[in-house]
Amino acid sequence: MSKMVQSRRHDALNTMKAGFAGSSAKAATGDRLLSKDEARSYLGDISPRGVDRLLATRRLRGVRLGRRVLVALSELQRFISELPQR
Repeated sequence: MSKMVQSRRHDALNTMKAGFAGSSAKAATGDRLLSKDEARSYLGDISPRGVDRLLATRRLRGVRLGRRVLVALSELQRFISELPQR
C-alpha cells in the first residue's frame, strides 16, 4: 500500500472515531467497516438502492473513505435495534 493510501485510510478511521459525517462517536477503535454491499447483506439482502436511501435520509450513517462509503457494524446494529417491533 502506498503511503498516500495509508495516510488516507488512517485519516478516515480517525475521522470516523471523532464522529465526522454523522458517524456515531461511540464507534469503537476495532469497529469493523462494511461496504454498502456487505451492509445490504447484513440487513437481510435489501435492494441495492435501499442502503443508498437509508444513507441519503440519514437513517443510517456512513463514513467516506476516498470514493467509497462504508458503514460501521455498530451503526447497523444500532439501526436494527431502533426498528419498530411488530
